[in-house]
Amino acid sequence: MSSRAETHDTRSEGTIAATVSSTRLRGVARAADYHRSEDEQNATEVSARVTYEPKAIVFACNWCSYAGADLAGVSRMQYPTNIRIVRTMCSGRFDPAFVLRAFEKGIDGVLILGCHPGDCHYIEGNLEAEKKVTTTRRLLEALGLDSRRLRLEWVSASEGARFANLIKEFTENLRNLGPTPLKGGK
Repeated sequence: MSSRAETHDTRSEGTIAATVSSTRLRGVARAADYHRSEDEQNATEVSARVTYEPKAIVFACNWCSYAGADLAGVSRMQYPTNIRIVRTMCSGRFDPAFVLRAFEKGIDGVLILGCHPGDCHYIEGNLEAEKKVTTTRRLLEALGLDSRRLRLEWVSASEGARFANLIKEFTENLRNLGPTPLKGGK
């Protein structure tokens, strides 16, 4: 029995050493794979950030802001092309549901453009827009979205340069925020 136990111990030591060595190698390999996949994931995220171009929707008042956008276009002013302009009769007519739907569809930001206070074709439509934007921002925050993704600005028909600069600035701010979490990108 003792010889059998000795033989077993000898085999066990060799087997144990081989098993421990093999287990260590597999553990090291798994750790290396984990870190490699983590590094690849980080590289992919960095690459996505570098190539990321935010998408935005601009709701522009027909009477002032849309004309300002038109002036920027006919004057060949440079501004990002990854925006879509939606003409509304008044900035006060935008519906918060439009904003939520835009984010749900993967838009990174929404810019509402209206007439300067006191210049609204509908008297107080732009002031109504201000109230709606404040409420919608609170709703976005409650949903876990950064409220800076929604912005309200005043642009008159003669402010094509202001329009172009606002679009550049807004797009850059969205780029810094990264893809909307609703896209699954951040």
